[in-house]
Amino acid sequence: MACVLDRQAVEVLRAAAAAGDRTVDVYLDRERLVVVKVKNGVCTPGDLDPRDVERDEERFAEIPVVTNITEYLWMQDFVEEHVESRGDQRVAAFLDGRAGANARFLKRLAEQAPAVLADWVAFRAARIDEMTRDWLRDLGVCPAGPGPPARGAGT
Repeated sequence: MACVLDRQAVEVLRAAAAAGDRTVDVYLDRERLVVVKVKNGVCTPGDLDPRDVERDEERFAEIPVVTNITEYLWMQDFVEEHVESRGDQRVAAFLDGRAGANARFLKRLAEQAPAVLADWVAFRAARIDEMTRDWLRDLGVCPAGPGPPARGAGT
């Protein structure tokens, strides 16, 4: 892969994926290898027209974000791995399929199993890192170095 994206840009992409903020669209400008954000019709960097960014799919690739469904599936994987590796069945009871399951799961971990919550934060950060790296690889872009975990990785 000829294109290398610097660590700071990779971290911005990870954070955007982790946040899952539907009010901000985050793109990678494949031509300049910079992160572009569009919010409320305003583009950062300011030398770009947000309409062009949103229309030109060849040049601008939108970062995938962690959705509630994706996060729930990751929680299921985490619970399965945690129960398998540690035999801690109580964690399986923390996750249910009802509306608001993700928030309840995190609340139950925080209140009843804080050490497991730390494991979840690390697990989620690793999944976000993997998702971001796979996306960049699919674009033909190589991220520079491993970098830190995504901010907001526990939420």
